[in-house]
Amino acid sequence: MIVSHTVLENWIEQILTACGVWKADARTTAEVLTTTNLRGVDTHGVARIPSYVDLLQRGALNASPRMTCEPRAGVLHFDGDRGLGQVCGLKAVEYGIDAARTQGCVAVVMRHVGHLGALGHFTRIAAEANMIALMMQNGPPIMALVGSKQPAIGNNPMSFAAPRPNGAPLVFDMATSETAFGRIFAAVNAGTELPDGWALDREGQPTRNAAAALDGMLLPSGGHKGMGLAMLVEVLAGSLTGNQPGKLGSGKMMPPEFGGFLLILNPELIAGAEYAPHIADWIGIYLAASNGMRLPGARADQSEQDRTESGIPIAPGLLADLSRVADKLGVPRLNS
Repeated sequence: MIVSHTVLENWIEQILTACGVWKADARTTAEVLTTTNLRGVDTHGVARIPSYVDLLQRGALNASPRMTCEPRAGVLHFDGDRGLGQVCGLKAVEYGIDAARTQGCVAVVMRHVGHLGALGHFTRIAAEANMIALMMQNGPPIMALVGSKQPAIGNNPMSFAAPRPNGAPLVFDMATSETAFGRIFAAVNAGTELPDGWALDREGQPTRNAAAALDGMLLPSGGHKGMGLAMLVEVLAGSLTGNQPGKLGSGKMMPPEFGGFLLILNPELIAGAEYAPHIADWIGIYLAASNGMRLPGARADQSEQDRTESGIPIAPGLLADLSRVADKLGVPRLNS
């Protein structure tokens, strides 16, 4: 099914308000998830609604959180009170941007935040405000190296974004695994095989079988290099926050809360007039040498433009899951 972004956004808002979420927070979350779908990151858009609804109905996610942010020891300490991650992420970025207008460099430690989803959404907002941003979130153990018999660490994602003159921001968003776990679910639903290098079965051996991968583990991107990046995220988003999602649920199920880390840099205060010509110069060199390759974020920009006009595709399996959620809450089903 193809659905317009306005229809999808309104439907998500209805679903969340039916779970007791404040209307403003429901609208914010609906906007973020819909934009995520528009930008082609379908694993982190409306596909997350069944998990979020389950957590809200069990009281694991807080439908009416009281988020706080206070400066201590030169760092902003943000507490999401187990609120929806999309709302937490935007609030933390707003606090960071506001402080960076005069401070230049701002670190935000994020405690008790729901699943943030596509981190590039938040770093892009910062870049559109002429800030450089780095955001990361830890997760339950779900990733391991070949031969492991159990997950060792989360596929802890990270994103950075940077403004550039006369162009859309540079936006890079990645899980530290070779692929996001949502793609394993998507392959199971579609009945397709996985590419090589994505996953291990429960015995720690590489597999292309999506069902076996679902019962197994993800492989880190670049082997030990991806594992090292996951450790970096765990230090900043986990060890600095105390949040351990793995103790709140397995990696196969959505935990109610995570830890996060955000860094906001103001290039105007830090580099002054040197920033814009420098980034324009090296990006020019990169594009000239890359034989038609696009900058990170360019594909998502094009997807957003295309899907705004043509609509957002919803796979049959996902549509069935969303319909069950709507029926359970007494909300009309999603229609094209």
